[in-house]
Amino acid sequence: MDNDRIIPYIEPILRFCYNRVSDRYDAEDLASEIFCSVLEGLEKYKIESLDAWIWRVARNRYARFCDEKNRPSIMFLGIDNLYDSPDYCETDAEDTEQKYEAIFTCMHTLAREYRDIFVDHYIEDVSIKKLSEKYSLPETTIKWRLNVGRQRIKESIGEYDMDKIYKRLNWHVYCNGQIDTRKYLRTQVERAICEAAYENPLTVEEISLKTGLPTLYIEDTLPGLIQGDCIVQIGKKYATDFIIRHQCDRPDNSYFHSLEWEPLAKDLEQIIRSNEHKIKNIGFYGSERGINEISHIIAHLSLRDITLRIIRDDFNLTNPPFPPRKDGGYGWLLVDEMAEGSPEDWHLPPPYSCINNSAQGIKGCYYYYSIGKHFSDNINSSLGFRLLAKRDNMSEPEKGFFGSNNIDEIDLAHLISNHLIIKNDSGYVYNIPTFTEKQFEDLKNTVRVSDDTILAKKLREIMHIHYNAICESLESCVPKRLKNQVHQRTIGDFYELPNGIIGHVIDKLITMGVIREPSIMDSHFVDGVFFISGNYQHI
Repeated sequence: MDNDRIIPYIEPILRFCYNRVSDRYDAEDLASEIFCSVLEGLEKYKIESLDAWIWRVARNRYARFCDEKNRPSIMFLGIDNLYDSPDYCETDAEDTEQKYEAIFTCMHTLAREYRDIFVDHYIEDVSIKKLSEKYSLPETTIKWRLNVGRQRIKESIGEYDMDKIYKRLNWHVYCNGQIDTRKYLRTQVERAICEAAYENPLTVEEISLKTGLPTLYIEDTLPGLIQGDCIVQIGKKYATDFIIRHQCDRPDNSYFHSLEWEPLAKDLEQIIRSNEHKIKNIGFYGSERGINEISHIIAHLSLRDITLRIIRDDFNLTNPPFPPRKDGGYGWLLVDEMAEGSPEDWHLPPPYSCINNSAQGIKGCYYYYSIGKHFSDNINSSLGFRLLAKRDNMSEPEKGFFGSNNIDEIDLAHLISNHLIIKNDSGYVYNIPTFTEKQFEDLKNTVRVSDDTILAKKLREIMHIHYNAICESLESCVPKRLKNQVHQRTIGDFYELPNGIIGHVIDKLITMGVIREPSIMDSHFVDGVFFISGNYQHI
Protein backbone atom coordinates (compact mmCIF):
# COMPACT_ATOMS: atom_id res chain seq x y z
CA MET A 1 0.00 0.00 0.00
CA ASP A 2 1.31 3.42 -0.97
CA ASN A 3 2.27 5.41 2.13
CA ASP A 4 1.11 8.61 0.41
CA ARG A 5 -2.44 7.49 1.10
CA ILE A 6 -2.11 8.69 4.68
CA ILE A 7 -1.51 12.31 3.57
CA PRO A 8 -5.24 13.23 3.60
CA TYR A 9 -5.37 12.11 7.26
CA ILE A 10 -2.65 14.48 8.51
CA GLU A 11 -4.89 17.49 9.15
CA PRO A 12 -7.84 15.46 10.61
CA ILE A 13 -5.49 13.61 13.00
CA LEU A 14 -3.90 16.90 14.10
CA ARG A 15 -7.36 18.31 14.81
CA PHE A 16 -8.22 15.11 16.68
CA CYS A 17 -5.20 15.66 18.93
CA TYR A 18 -5.63 19.44 19.36
CA ASN A 19 -9.24 18.93 20.43
CA ARG A 20 -8.31 16.45 23.15
CA VAL A 21 -4.95 17.62 24.49
CA SER A 22 -4.67 21.07 26.02
CA ASP A 23 -0.94 21.52 25.38
CA ARG A 24 -0.10 22.15 21.70
CA TYR A 25 3.29 20.42 21.91
CA ASP A 26 1.78 17.34 23.56
CA ALA A 27 -0.85 17.26 20.83
CA GLU A 28 1.80 17.38 18.11
CA ASP A 29 3.82 14.65 19.87
CA LEU A 30 0.69 12.51 20.07
CA ALA A 31 -0.01 13.06 16.35
CA SER A 32 3.58 12.02 15.55
CA GLU A 33 3.20 8.84 17.60
CA ILE A 34 -0.05 8.02 15.79
CA PHE A 35 1.52 8.38 12.36
CA CYS A 36 4.62 6.44 13.37
CA SER A 37 2.35 3.58 14.45
CA VAL A 38 0.39 3.85 11.22
CA LEU A 39 3.49 3.76 9.03
CA GLU A 40 4.91 0.85 10.98
CA GLY A 41 1.64 -1.03 10.58
CA LEU A 42 1.50 -0.39 6.85
CA GLU A 43 4.83 -2.18 6.48
CA LYS A 44 3.79 -5.17 8.60
CA TYR A 45 0.12 -5.81 7.87
CA LYS A 46 -2.32 -5.97 5.01
CA ILE A 47 -4.82 -3.22 5.80
CA GLU A 48 -8.25 -3.69 4.23
CA SER A 49 -9.91 -0.48 5.48
CA LEU A 50 -7.30 2.26 5.86
CA ASP A 51 -9.75 4.81 7.25
CA ALA A 52 -11.12 2.59 10.02
CA TRP A 53 -7.65 1.34 10.92
CA ILE A 54 -6.08 4.82 11.18
CA TRP A 55 -8.83 6.05 13.49
CA ARG A 56 -8.56 2.91 15.63
CA VAL A 57 -4.82 3.53 15.99
CA ALA A 58 -5.52 7.19 16.87
CA ARG A 59 -7.99 6.30 19.60
CA ASN A 60 -5.72 3.60 21.05
CA ARG A 61 -2.67 5.88 21.09
CA TYR A 62 -4.74 8.64 22.72
CA ALA A 63 -5.90 6.25 25.45
CA ARG A 64 -2.28 5.19 26.05
CA PHE A 65 -1.22 8.84 26.14
CA CYS A 66 -3.78 9.55 28.87
CA ASP A 67 -2.57 6.58 30.90
CA GLU A 68 1.04 7.68 30.59
CA LYS A 69 0.20 11.25 31.64
CA ASN A 70 -1.73 9.92 34.63
CA ARG A 71 -4.54 12.36 33.98
CA PRO A 72 -7.71 10.35 34.42
CA SER A 73 -9.92 13.41 34.04
CA ILE A 74 -8.85 13.76 30.40
CA MET A 75 -10.19 10.29 29.73
CA PHE A 76 -13.66 11.62 30.42
CA LEU A 77 -13.36 14.55 28.05
CA GLY A 78 -13.93 12.11 25.23
CA ILE A 79 -17.38 11.29 26.59
CA ASP A 80 -18.27 14.84 27.52
CA ASN A 81 -20.56 15.12 24.53
CA LEU A 82 -22.95 12.75 26.31
CA TYR A 83 -23.07 14.74 29.51
CA ASP A 84 -24.57 18.10 28.81
CA SER A 85 -27.87 19.78 28.23
CA PRO A 86 -29.37 23.23 27.96
CA ASP A 87 -32.46 21.72 29.63
CA TYR A 88 -31.22 22.37 33.12
CA CYS A 89 -32.81 21.24 36.37
CA GLU A 90 -31.71 20.67 39.94
CA THR A 91 -29.91 17.36 40.31
CA ASP A 92 -28.17 15.56 43.11
CA ALA A 93 -24.48 15.46 42.15
CA GLU A 94 -23.79 11.98 43.54
CA ASP A 95 -26.89 10.58 41.82
CA THR A 96 -25.83 12.29 38.58
CA GLU A 97 -22.42 10.58 38.56
CA GLN A 98 -24.10 7.21 39.07
CA LYS A 99 -26.42 7.88 36.13
CA TYR A 100 -23.52 8.81 33.87
CA GLU A 101 -21.72 5.63 34.88
CA ALA A 102 -24.86 3.70 33.92
CA ILE A 103 -25.04 5.50 30.57
CA PHE A 104 -21.41 4.71 29.80
CA THR A 105 -22.00 1.05 30.63
CA CYS A 106 -25.17 0.86 28.52
CA MET A 107 -23.41 2.46 25.58
CA HIS A 108 -20.84 -0.32 25.52
CA THR A 109 -23.52 -3.03 25.53
CA LEU A 110 -24.68 -1.91 22.08
CA ALA A 111 -23.85 -4.13 19.11
CA ARG A 112 -20.75 -2.97 17.27
CA GLU A 113 -22.69 -1.78 14.20
CA TYR A 114 -24.45 0.72 16.47
CA ARG A 115 -21.75 1.37 19.08
CA ASP A 116 -18.98 2.55 16.73
CA ILE A 117 -21.26 5.08 15.03
CA PHE A 118 -22.75 6.08 18.38
CA VAL A 119 -19.31 6.72 19.92
CA ASP A 120 -18.03 8.61 16.86
CA HIS A 121 -21.06 10.91 16.81
CA TYR A 122 -21.69 11.60 20.50
CA ILE A 123 -18.17 11.26 21.86
CA GLU A 124 -15.94 12.40 19.02
CA ASP A 125 -18.46 14.88 17.57
CA VAL A 126 -18.21 13.47 14.02
CA SER A 127 -20.95 14.84 11.76
CA ILE A 128 -23.61 12.71 10.08
CA LYS A 129 -22.07 13.50 6.70
CA LYS A 130 -18.57 12.44 7.79
CA LEU A 131 -19.96 9.26 9.38
CA SER A 132 -21.68 8.43 6.10
CA GLU A 133 -18.36 8.73 4.29
CA LYS A 134 -16.40 6.88 6.96
CA TYR A 135 -18.68 3.83 7.12
CA SER A 136 -19.76 3.94 3.45
CA LEU A 137 -23.41 4.08 4.48
CA PRO A 138 -26.24 6.42 3.44
CA GLU A 139 -26.91 9.29 5.85
CA THR A 140 -30.40 7.90 6.48
CA THR A 141 -28.86 4.61 7.69
CA ILE A 142 -26.49 6.51 10.02
CA LYS A 143 -29.42 8.46 11.51
CA TRP A 144 -31.43 5.27 11.91
CA ARG A 145 -28.61 3.50 13.76
CA LEU A 146 -28.11 6.50 16.06
CA ASN A 147 -31.83 6.46 16.81
CA VAL A 148 -31.77 2.71 17.55
CA GLY A 149 -28.81 3.25 19.91
CA ARG A 150 -30.64 6.01 21.75
CA GLN A 151 -33.77 3.91 22.07
CA ARG A 152 -31.88 0.95 23.50
CA ILE A 153 -30.12 3.09 26.10
CA LYS A 154 -33.41 4.85 26.83
CA GLU A 155 -34.97 1.49 27.66
CA SER A 156 -32.25 0.99 30.27
CA ILE A 157 -32.07 4.43 31.91
CA GLY A 158 -35.39 6.10 31.13
CA GLU A 159 -36.72 8.85 28.83
CA TYR A 160 -35.97 11.80 31.13
CA ASP A 161 -32.25 11.08 31.49
CA MET A 162 -31.89 10.54 27.74
CA ASP A 163 -33.39 13.97 27.06
CA LYS A 164 -30.91 15.57 29.50
CA ILE A 165 -27.94 13.92 27.84
CA TYR A 166 -28.68 14.24 24.14
CA LYS A 167 -29.80 17.84 23.83
CA ARG A 168 -26.62 19.15 22.24
CA LEU A 169 -25.51 22.77 22.04
CA ASN A 170 -24.97 23.44 18.35
CA TRP A 171 -22.79 26.56 18.23
CA HIS A 172 -20.94 28.41 15.51
CA VAL A 173 -17.80 29.88 17.14
CA TYR A 174 -15.80 32.67 15.49
CA CYS A 175 -14.14 35.95 16.55
CA ASN A 176 -13.82 39.67 15.86
CA GLY A 177 -10.07 39.90 16.37
CA GLN A 178 -7.17 37.46 16.22
CA ILE A 179 -8.07 34.25 18.03
CA ASP A 180 -7.54 30.61 17.17
CA THR A 181 -11.18 29.64 17.71
CA ARG A 182 -10.38 25.96 17.16
CA LYS A 183 -8.96 25.86 20.69
CA TYR A 184 -12.13 26.92 22.47
CA LEU A 185 -15.67 25.70 23.05
CA ARG A 186 -15.10 22.52 21.06
CA THR A 187 -16.55 20.11 23.63
CA GLN A 188 -20.12 19.99 24.83
CA VAL A 189 -18.96 20.27 28.45
CA GLU A 190 -17.27 23.62 27.76
CA ARG A 191 -20.38 24.88 26.01
CA ALA A 192 -22.72 23.67 28.75
CA ILE A 193 -20.68 25.50 31.42
CA CYS A 194 -20.70 28.75 29.42
CA GLU A 195 -24.41 28.43 28.67
CA ALA A 196 -25.18 27.91 32.35
CA ALA A 197 -23.10 30.91 33.52
CA TYR A 198 -24.26 33.27 30.76
CA GLU A 199 -27.13 35.17 32.37
CA ASN A 200 -25.68 35.31 35.90
CA PRO A 201 -22.39 34.35 37.62
CA LEU A 202 -22.56 30.92 39.30
CA THR A 203 -20.47 28.84 41.70
CA VAL A 204 -19.14 25.44 40.63
CA GLU A 205 -21.91 23.78 42.61
CA GLU A 206 -24.56 25.95 40.95
CA ILE A 207 -23.16 25.16 37.49
CA SER A 208 -23.29 21.45 38.41
CA LEU A 209 -26.93 21.72 39.49
CA LYS A 210 -27.87 23.64 36.36
CA THR A 211 -26.07 21.39 33.87
CA GLY A 212 -26.15 18.00 35.56
CA LEU A 213 -22.36 17.81 35.17
CA PRO A 214 -20.32 16.39 38.05
CA THR A 215 -18.25 19.08 39.77
CA LEU A 216 -15.11 17.07 38.90
CA TYR A 217 -15.61 17.73 35.19
CA ILE A 218 -16.44 21.38 35.77
CA GLU A 219 -13.35 21.98 37.92
CA ASP A 220 -11.16 20.25 35.32
CA THR A 221 -12.61 22.37 32.50
CA LEU A 222 -12.76 25.83 34.11
CA PRO A 223 -9.00 26.62 34.02
CA GLY A 224 -8.90 26.20 30.24
CA LEU A 225 -12.01 28.36 29.82
CA ILE A 226 -10.49 31.07 32.01
CA GLN A 227 -7.18 30.96 30.14
CA GLY A 228 -9.11 31.28 26.89
CA ASP A 229 -11.10 34.29 28.21
CA CYS A 230 -14.31 32.33 27.78
CA ILE A 231 -15.05 32.50 31.52
CA VAL A 232 -14.17 35.19 34.05
CA GLN A 233 -13.92 34.45 37.78
CA ILE A 234 -15.83 36.85 40.04
CA GLY A 235 -15.00 35.99 43.63
CA LYS A 236 -16.13 32.39 44.07
CA LYS A 237 -18.40 32.55 41.04
CA TYR A 238 -17.81 32.20 37.30
CA ALA A 239 -19.42 34.09 34.45
CA THR A 240 -19.34 33.71 30.66
CA ASP A 241 -17.27 36.49 29.07
CA PHE A 242 -18.64 36.60 25.53
CA ILE A 243 -22.00 37.24 23.90
CA ILE A 244 -24.09 34.24 22.87
CA ARG A 245 -26.53 34.98 20.09
CA HIS A 246 -29.36 32.56 20.81
CA GLN A 247 -31.78 31.75 18.02
CA CYS A 248 -34.63 33.47 19.83
CA ASP A 249 -32.51 36.65 20.12
CA ARG A 250 -31.57 36.99 16.48
CA PRO A 251 -32.60 40.14 14.63
CA ASP A 252 -35.72 40.05 12.49
CA ASN A 253 -34.33 39.21 9.05
CA SER A 254 -37.69 38.62 7.40
CA TYR A 255 -37.27 41.75 5.30
CA PHE A 256 -33.85 40.62 4.07
CA HIS A 257 -34.97 37.10 3.16
CA SER A 258 -38.12 38.31 1.39
CA LEU A 259 -36.20 40.63 -0.91
CA GLU A 260 -36.46 40.29 -4.67
CA TRP A 261 -32.80 39.94 -5.68
CA GLU A 262 -33.39 39.89 -9.41
CA PRO A 263 -33.74 43.71 -9.81
CA LEU A 264 -30.41 44.22 -8.01
CA ALA A 265 -28.80 41.53 -10.18
CA LYS A 266 -30.08 43.22 -13.35
CA ASP A 267 -28.76 46.60 -12.20
CA LEU A 268 -25.33 45.09 -11.61
CA GLU A 269 -25.41 43.25 -14.94
CA GLN A 270 -26.04 46.55 -16.74
CA ILE A 271 -23.08 48.21 -15.00
CA ILE A 272 -20.74 45.32 -15.89
CA ARG A 273 -21.87 45.00 -19.52
CA SER A 274 -21.54 48.72 -20.14
CA ASN A 275 -17.85 48.52 -19.18
CA GLU A 276 -16.97 45.32 -21.03
CA HIS A 277 -14.75 47.03 -23.62
CA LYS A 278 -12.89 49.05 -20.97
CA ILE A 279 -12.20 45.93 -18.93
CA LYS A 280 -10.75 44.11 -21.92
CA ASN A 281 -8.44 47.05 -22.67
CA ILE A 282 -6.83 46.97 -19.19
CA GLY A 283 -4.48 44.32 -20.58
CA PHE A 284 -4.14 41.94 -17.63
CA TYR A 285 -3.26 38.30 -18.26
CA GLY A 286 -6.47 36.68 -19.48
CA SER A 287 -8.21 39.89 -20.56
CA GLU A 288 -8.36 38.64 -24.15
CA ARG A 289 -10.65 35.81 -23.03
CA GLY A 290 -13.51 38.25 -22.47
CA ILE A 291 -15.57 39.37 -19.52
CA ASN A 292 -17.25 36.01 -18.91
CA GLU A 293 -13.94 34.55 -17.68
CA ILE A 294 -13.78 36.98 -14.75
CA SER A 295 -17.49 37.72 -14.22
CA HIS A 296 -17.51 36.23 -10.70
CA ILE A 297 -14.57 38.39 -9.68
CA ILE A 298 -16.08 41.57 -11.17
CA ALA A 299 -19.51 41.05 -9.58
CA HIS A 300 -17.93 40.33 -6.20
CA LEU A 301 -15.56 43.29 -6.43
CA SER A 302 -18.29 45.78 -7.41
CA LEU A 303 -20.70 44.73 -4.66
CA ARG A 304 -18.05 44.61 -1.94
CA ASP A 305 -16.80 48.07 -2.84
CA ILE A 306 -20.22 49.75 -2.74
CA THR A 307 -21.46 47.98 0.42
CA LEU A 308 -18.29 48.82 2.36
CA ARG A 309 -18.49 52.45 1.19
CA ILE A 310 -22.06 52.63 2.49
CA ILE A 311 -20.93 51.25 5.86
CA ARG A 312 -18.09 53.78 6.00
CA ASP A 313 -20.21 56.79 4.97
CA ASP A 314 -23.54 56.09 6.71
CA PHE A 315 -22.68 54.37 10.00
CA ASN A 316 -20.50 55.23 12.98
CA LEU A 317 -18.77 51.87 13.24
CA THR A 318 -15.23 52.71 14.28
CA ASN A 319 -13.75 49.81 16.20
CA PRO A 320 -12.38 50.63 19.66
CA PRO A 321 -9.12 48.85 20.49
CA PHE A 322 -9.50 45.09 20.76
CA PRO A 323 -8.75 43.84 24.28
CA PRO A 324 -5.61 41.71 24.64
CA ARG A 325 -6.19 38.06 25.58
CA LYS A 326 -4.35 35.75 27.95
CA ASP A 327 -3.51 33.43 25.05
CA GLY A 328 -1.68 36.19 23.16
CA GLY A 329 -4.48 37.07 20.76
CA TYR A 330 -6.93 39.95 20.89
CA GLY A 331 -10.67 40.53 20.56
CA TRP A 332 -13.73 38.60 21.73
CA LEU A 333 -15.22 35.29 20.82
CA LEU A 334 -18.52 35.46 18.93
CA VAL A 335 -20.99 32.60 19.32
CA ASP A 336 -24.19 31.93 17.39
CA GLU A 337 -26.62 29.21 18.38
CA MET A 338 -27.40 27.18 15.27
CA ALA A 339 -30.67 25.52 14.36
CA GLU A 340 -30.98 21.78 14.86
CA GLY A 341 -29.86 20.10 11.67
CA SER A 342 -27.47 22.92 10.71
CA PRO A 343 -24.01 21.84 9.44
CA GLU A 344 -21.99 20.48 12.37
CA ASP A 345 -18.64 21.23 10.79
CA TRP A 346 -17.69 24.73 11.97
CA HIS A 347 -15.94 25.52 8.70
CA LEU A 348 -18.89 24.85 6.40
CA PRO A 349 -20.27 28.16 5.04
CA PRO A 350 -24.00 28.87 4.73
CA PRO A 351 -25.24 28.52 1.14
CA TYR A 352 -25.30 32.25 0.33
CA SER A 353 -22.29 33.27 2.40
CA CYS A 354 -19.58 34.97 0.39
CA ILE A 355 -16.08 33.88 1.46
CA ASN A 356 -12.90 35.88 0.80
CA ASN A 357 -9.64 33.99 1.22
CA SER A 358 -6.09 34.97 0.42
CA ALA A 359 -2.60 33.48 0.44
CA GLN A 360 0.59 35.51 0.15
CA GLY A 361 3.06 34.16 -2.38
CA ILE A 362 6.61 35.23 -3.19
CA LYS A 363 5.65 37.20 -6.30
CA GLY A 364 2.36 38.57 -4.97
CA CYS A 365 -0.93 37.61 -3.32
CA TYR A 366 -3.51 35.06 -4.45
CA TYR A 367 -7.21 35.56 -3.73
CA TYR A 368 -10.26 33.33 -3.82
CA TYR A 369 -13.77 34.76 -3.95
CA SER A 370 -16.35 32.02 -3.41
CA ILE A 371 -19.94 31.42 -2.37
CA GLY A 372 -20.83 28.45 -0.20
CA LYS A 373 -23.58 27.20 -2.49
CA HIS A 374 -21.60 27.07 -5.73
CA PHE A 375 -17.84 26.75 -5.22
CA SER A 376 -15.49 23.82 -4.61
CA ASP A 377 -13.75 23.31 -1.26
CA ASN A 378 -10.84 21.73 -3.14
CA ILE A 379 -9.75 25.11 -4.48
CA ASN A 380 -9.61 26.54 -0.95
CA SER A 381 -7.64 23.63 0.49
CA SER A 382 -3.94 23.40 1.20
CA LEU A 383 -3.64 21.61 -2.16
CA GLY A 384 -5.50 24.34 -4.03
CA PHE A 385 -4.74 28.03 -4.51
CA ARG A 386 -2.72 28.12 -1.27
CA LEU A 387 -0.31 25.60 -2.75
CA LEU A 388 -0.05 27.81 -5.82
CA ALA A 389 1.09 30.67 -3.56
CA LYS A 390 3.79 28.50 -1.96
CA ARG A 391 5.23 27.37 -5.27
CA ASP A 392 5.39 30.55 -7.37
CA ASN A 393 9.06 31.42 -6.77
CA MET A 394 10.10 30.49 -10.34
CA SER A 395 6.98 31.94 -11.99
CA GLU A 396 6.09 35.11 -13.85
CA PRO A 397 2.45 35.51 -12.85
CA GLU A 398 1.85 38.83 -14.62
CA LYS A 399 2.72 37.08 -17.90
CA GLY A 400 0.83 33.92 -17.00
CA PHE A 401 3.97 31.75 -16.97
CA PHE A 402 4.25 29.13 -14.19
CA GLY A 403 7.78 27.86 -13.67
CA SER A 404 7.61 24.15 -12.90
CA ASN A 405 11.36 23.49 -12.58
CA ASN A 406 11.44 23.97 -8.84
CA ILE A 407 8.29 22.06 -7.86
CA ASP A 408 7.94 18.36 -7.10
CA GLU A 409 5.69 16.14 -9.16
CA ILE A 410 3.12 15.59 -6.42
CA ASP A 411 2.49 19.32 -5.92
CA LEU A 412 2.40 19.83 -9.67
CA ALA A 413 -0.18 17.07 -9.97
CA HIS A 414 -2.39 18.69 -7.33
CA LEU A 415 -2.30 22.06 -9.09
CA ILE A 416 -3.10 20.43 -12.43
CA SER A 417 -5.94 18.33 -10.99
CA ASN A 418 -7.51 21.52 -9.61
CA HIS A 419 -6.94 23.20 -13.01
CA LEU A 420 -5.07 26.09 -11.41
CA ILE A 421 -2.33 25.55 -13.97
CA ILE A 422 -2.55 23.90 -17.39
CA LYS A 423 -0.02 22.88 -20.00
CA ASN A 424 0.11 24.36 -23.49
CA ASP A 425 2.74 24.66 -26.22
CA SER A 426 4.69 27.18 -24.10
CA GLY A 427 4.80 24.99 -21.00
CA TYR A 428 2.82 25.33 -17.79
CA VAL A 429 0.68 28.47 -17.53
CA TYR A 430 -1.69 29.96 -14.99
CA ASN A 431 -5.36 29.12 -15.46
CA ILE A 432 -6.45 32.18 -13.49
CA PRO A 433 -6.39 35.90 -14.33
CA THR A 434 -3.33 37.76 -13.02
CA PHE A 435 -2.92 41.49 -12.45
CA THR A 436 -0.24 44.01 -11.70
CA GLU A 437 -1.19 46.39 -8.91
CA LYS A 438 -2.00 49.12 -11.44
CA GLN A 439 -4.11 46.81 -13.61
CA PHE A 440 -6.20 45.75 -10.65
CA GLU A 441 -6.65 49.35 -9.52
CA ASP A 442 -7.87 50.15 -13.04
CA LEU A 443 -10.32 47.23 -12.85
CA LYS A 444 -11.68 48.43 -9.50
CA ASN A 445 -12.22 51.95 -10.81
CA THR A 446 -13.87 50.65 -13.99
CA VAL A 447 -16.50 48.52 -12.21
CA ARG A 448 -17.03 50.94 -9.31
CA VAL A 449 -20.73 51.52 -8.57
CA SER A 450 -21.54 55.23 -8.24
CA ASP A 451 -23.41 56.42 -5.15
CA ASP A 452 -26.18 57.96 -7.25
CA THR A 453 -27.11 54.74 -9.10
CA ILE A 454 -30.37 52.90 -8.44
CA LEU A 455 -28.35 49.89 -7.24
CA ALA A 456 -26.54 51.97 -4.59
CA LYS A 457 -29.81 53.47 -3.34
CA LYS A 458 -31.46 50.06 -3.02
CA LEU A 459 -28.48 48.65 -1.13
CA ARG A 460 -28.42 51.64 1.22
CA GLU A 461 -32.07 51.07 2.14
CA ILE A 462 -31.50 47.36 2.81
CA MET A 463 -28.47 48.02 5.01
CA HIS A 464 -30.16 50.66 7.17
CA ILE A 465 -33.10 48.38 7.93
CA HIS A 466 -30.78 45.52 8.81
CA TYR A 467 -28.56 47.68 11.03
CA ASN A 468 -31.53 48.86 13.10
CA ALA A 469 -32.70 45.26 13.56
CA ILE A 470 -29.25 44.19 14.84
CA CYS A 471 -29.07 47.06 17.36
CA GLU A 472 -32.54 46.37 18.74
CA SER A 473 -31.91 42.65 19.21
CA LEU A 474 -28.58 43.09 21.00
CA GLU A 475 -29.82 45.80 23.36
CA SER A 476 -32.67 43.58 24.53
CA CYS A 477 -30.86 40.27 25.12
CA VAL A 478 -27.28 40.89 26.32
CA PRO A 479 -26.54 40.67 30.09
CA LYS A 480 -25.54 44.02 31.63
CA ARG A 481 -21.99 42.89 32.45
CA LEU A 482 -21.36 42.30 28.71
CA LYS A 483 -22.72 45.63 27.45
CA ASN A 484 -19.16 46.80 26.72
CA GLN A 485 -19.02 44.12 24.00
CA VAL A 486 -22.26 45.17 22.28
CA HIS A 487 -20.68 47.78 19.99
CA GLN A 488 -18.05 45.41 18.63
CA ARG A 489 -20.60 42.59 18.34
CA THR A 490 -22.81 44.96 16.34
CA ILE A 491 -19.88 45.72 14.05
CA GLY A 492 -19.12 42.02 13.67
CA ASP A 493 -22.72 41.18 12.82
CA PHE A 494 -23.16 44.12 10.46
CA TYR A 495 -19.96 43.47 8.52
CA GLU A 496 -21.39 40.03 7.68
CA LEU A 497 -24.19 41.74 5.76
CA PRO A 498 -22.13 42.56 2.63
CA ASN A 499 -21.23 38.86 2.36
CA GLY A 500 -24.91 37.91 2.39
CA ILE A 501 -25.81 40.56 -0.18
CA ILE A 502 -22.98 39.50 -2.51
CA GLY A 503 -23.94 35.83 -2.17
CA HIS A 504 -27.62 36.39 -2.98
CA VAL A 505 -26.97 38.71 -5.93
CA ILE A 506 -24.35 36.46 -7.53
CA ASP A 507 -26.58 33.42 -6.97
CA LYS A 508 -29.34 35.27 -8.83
CA LEU A 509 -26.93 36.19 -11.66
CA ILE A 510 -26.07 32.49 -11.99
CA THR A 511 -29.76 31.51 -11.94
CA MET A 512 -30.52 34.11 -14.62
CA GLY A 513 -27.71 32.73 -16.79
CA VAL A 514 -25.85 36.04 -16.77
CA ILE A 515 -22.71 34.44 -15.36
CA ARG A 516 -21.88 30.75 -15.53
CA GLU A 517 -22.12 28.16 -12.80
CA PRO A 518 -18.59 27.76 -11.34
CA SER A 519 -16.80 24.76 -12.78
CA ILE A 520 -13.31 23.35 -13.12
CA MET A 521 -12.53 22.85 -16.81
CA ASP A 522 -9.45 23.29 -18.94
CA SER A 523 -11.36 25.57 -21.29
CA HIS A 524 -12.17 28.12 -18.58
CA PHE A 525 -10.31 30.01 -15.88
CA VAL A 526 -10.93 28.66 -12.38
CA ASP A 527 -13.77 30.89 -11.19
CA GLY A 528 -13.08 33.23 -8.30
CA VAL A 529 -9.28 32.79 -8.13
CA PHE A 530 -6.93 35.60 -9.17
CA PHE A 531 -3.45 37.00 -8.52
CA ILE A 532 -2.27 40.57 -7.80
CA SER A 533 1.43 41.43 -7.70
CA GLY A 534 2.79 43.01 -4.51
CA ASN A 535 1.55 42.65 -0.96
CA TYR A 536 -1.93 41.76 0.31
CA GLN A 537 -4.75 44.18 -0.47
CA HIS A 538 -7.92 44.45 1.59
CA ILE A 539 -10.46 43.94 -1.18
